[in-house]
Amino acid sequence: MSTKQVAILIDFENIGIDAMSFVVEQSSKHGRIIINRAYADWTTTRGIKEKLQELGIEPIHNFRATKTSKNAADIMLAVDAVDTVHRSPVDLFVIVSSDSDFIPLIRYLKALGKEIIGAGRKIIVPDSLVLACDDYIYLDDHSGPNAKPQSAPFSRTRSAEKKPSFLQAVKKVLPSVSHRLDKESHKWDHQIDQAWSRRAVTVGESIPGTWAASEAAKILAFPKLSASQYPTLQKLLESSTYLSSKWNRKNNRIEKTS
Repeated sequence: MSTKQVAILIDFENIGIDAMSFVVEQSSKHGRIIINRAYADWTTTRGIKEKLQELGIEPIHNFRATKTSKNAADIMLAVDAVDTVHRSPVDLFVIVSSDSDFIPLIRYLKALGKEIIGAGRKIIVPDSLVLACDDYIYLDDHSGPNAKPQSAPFSRTRSAEKKPSFLQAVKKVLPSVSHRLDKESHKWDHQIDQAWSRRAVTVGESIPGTWAASEAAKILAFPKLSASQYPTLQKLLESSTYLSSKWNRKNNRIEKTS
């Protein structure tokens, strides 16, 4: 029997109540659930307290002060995850959301040696989030009428609009957490440099741009570089002082700086 300690962190407004029992059922197969929390403004939801109690889910309340504070539950989940990884003996995190804003958090937890399972609706989850996780559970077939989001219907467009403010808001709530997320999520530049440097040993100081982009995409957990937040090699180099100090782009190749 597995001895893994499991933490389930649920972005409730992403999935709703009916899918929660399936999440708990699947998560329990991986080990002992020691943390089981759902984040939402519970004053806007009715008639689900009994269901939460049955599933052993602790509701974490987000006071939504304004209509624009859509990220508040996401921020609470992220802060709680970072706090948990340093305070509790958790081996496996189940992050229940279809929101790609959680990718930096997932990379941070994985860098600390934690296993990550994601869960959300296939119809809206971006490939980048699925690839960032060790495994992903699709909940579309396990949602009933009560599983609809409690806010406006979630969409890829809405997710993209949220991204710029997510980590900025985390920074305002808890700067040390934001620093940890930024520090860990940018370890990729060292990994990319190592991969490129190994290739340079065999082919010379200049390596093909297509190969460099493909290798970078693998490290960033994207199917191709153009699907990432750094869609070109030039954007990738510009985003990292470390990489730009070691590599230059020249035509369709990149080469080590002298």
